[in-house]
Amino acid sequence: MMNRRALLRSTALIPVSAALAACGSTSGTTTTGGIPVNVTVAVPAWTNAIQAIGQFFQQQFLPSLVAGGAKIPSSTIATIDQIVSGISGVASGVNSATTQSQGASVLTTIENFVNELAPVAAPFLALVPGVGPILSIALAALPAVEGLVNMGTSLLSPLVTQIAAAPVPTTPTASAAPLSPQQALGIVLARTGRG
Repeated sequence: MMNRRALLRSTALIPVSAALAACGSTSGTTTTGGIPVNVTVAVPAWTNAIQAIGQFFQQQFLPSLVAGGAKIPSSTIATIDQIVSGISGVASGVNSATTQSQGASVLTTIENFVNELAPVAAPFLALVPGVGPILSIALAALPAVEGLVNMGTSLLSPLVTQIAAAPVPTTPTASAAPLSPQQALGIVLARTGRG
């Protein structure tokens, strides 16, 4: 028979954080001392935000741009697809085991991709209805994510900043206005099912 002291000793040998890091999931069932325990770890806000940015580019921006593909050269679509895949790829690699400084490094990579994307996509934003506001929302959200990872210096180019400052209607009936980074991040999180 196991007494409380023996039970506590056996559970102290396997910290929950070590068990979670080993399995790489944010929730699930683990056994501690032979007792099944349901474990749920809150994903940090910056992790959620980075993943949402990657999803937003992949699920919102790229499909909208491709829908107007007849107006955009296929080589340009291929270049934009490659850049968006890079953004999505690095963003999806962030998880609950990623440290905040690693998150800042990932965000630096994303901002480098965004700086590549802006001059390629900018000439076509007015040609495809809805694409400009979608890109503006994604770019306007990046400073909010920078704040979440305590990134000291923004790497966003002047063109990216200009696109991010474009007026965007927040609802179908609202007049267009520039979004704050927090408003933009809220929209990104909501549209990717993370907010």
